[in-house]
Amino acid sequence: MNLKTRWPRSLGCILVPLLFLFLGHSVSAMLLESSSNGADAAFESNERGVSLLKEKKYSEAIDAFRSARRAKPLDVTIKKNLATAHLVYGIDLLDREKHGLAKSQFSASLEVDPEGTNARYHLAVSLHFLKETEQAAREFSRTVELDPKIAPAWEGLANCRYEEGKLLLAIEALEKAVTLQPDEKRLKDRLQKFRREQAVEGKFVGDHTSRFQIKFDADREDPRFINTILHELGEAYDKVGSDLGFRPEDRIPVILYSDKEFSHVTGSRGWVGGLYDGKIRLPTKNIANNPRRLRMVIVHEYTHAVVSRLCPNAPAWLQEGLAQFEEGKSVRDAKRTLRTALSRGGLVRLSKLPSASFASIKDPLVATRAYALSLVIVHELVERRSIRHLATYLETLRRVKDVDRAFDEVFGGTFQDFEEDIRSELGR
Repeated sequence: MNLKTRWPRSLGCILVPLLFLFLGHSVSAMLLESSSNGADAAFESNERGVSLLKEKKYSEAIDAFRSARRAKPLDVTIKKNLATAHLVYGIDLLDREKHGLAKSQFSASLEVDPEGTNARYHLAVSLHFLKETEQAAREFSRTVELDPKIAPAWEGLANCRYEEGKLLLAIEALEKAVTLQPDEKRLKDRLQKFRREQAVEGKFVGDHTSRFQIKFDADREDPRFINTILHELGEAYDKVGSDLGFRPEDRIPVILYSDKEFSHVTGSRGWVGGLYDGKIRLPTKNIANNPRRLRMVIVHEYTHAVVSRLCPNAPAWLQEGLAQFEEGKSVRDAKRTLRTALSRGGLVRLSKLPSASFASIKDPLVATRAYALSLVIVHELVERRSIRHLATYLETLRRVKDVDRAFDEVFGGTFQDFEEDIRSELGR
């Protein structure tokens, strides 16, 4: 199962408002009046840069401000305008998920103005998207040193520490964010989640390979079982990587729990056999003595980890369908489940179910049917095209952010029409 982490707007794709949130200015207000001599070339280049930036012609604006600065290298206004142009351009690139290019623009802004809090914060955000977690943490730390009242920077630091497995430091940083935004329920919920994990995992030990970091209770788990899990994770890495043409370069966390610990930390419903929320979380009771079940659960959750990197906005049906397809779940059984549901009028459309995750579905029967329909749809797409077409669909969906538009671009037609076609075939 995939449970997507909800990021604050400041750490997601809609980053432009932060420019105004922290400074309280619009772009035009940030671009100060030009220097004293309005008749010289520097003045003209600066004014041209202001106009170009307002028109979102970022590269041209930067060139104009650079020209102005060459003419008057000590002019404070021109310096500020050049730094701002790099910053605004970087935010636009982040919004378009061009994280590497955005990082370059924020770095350029800081070269002009090393004390630029906005640029440093957004540099940290771009580094975090690029999975350069250690560097991102350093820049978030520097941001809160410059201005301790920036709650999103404290949260960004908390997320980095969390991903590094430094739960106590993550809790400390997130407490700062909650203090600054006491009415933000999302932050409070995340803080409680961190605290629950620390209460359970504080006594856990760790082991790792080049691709996975595993944490577990050493008093409970047999070392041979840990080695088996690491082996199966390696197999999943090769299988899913071969099918989808993508292998994550960052080390993926894996945590093993008792059933009670799993329920306490994740809040999952009883039918959940594993979960991915940035970390692969596995309750070991049902897999410790069942090699086939162990292999299937690991491949399923690892697929979520891969898909989340290829396309963070992938809909639940695609996430779960692909995960089941990769684990080798029976399509015949899924079709049998769906035909029974159709005969009883109990098969809801995927558009009526949660789009982000099936984890919130309360009725186990509805959840079973949702998973079955997701598997059948993915299976049919693979049969009619190929598994690599699904990888292309993920990449396209990440780019265009519209399920039907991406579906039409890769497969032709709309997803709704394809689902209707599948339902018609099942009903025959």
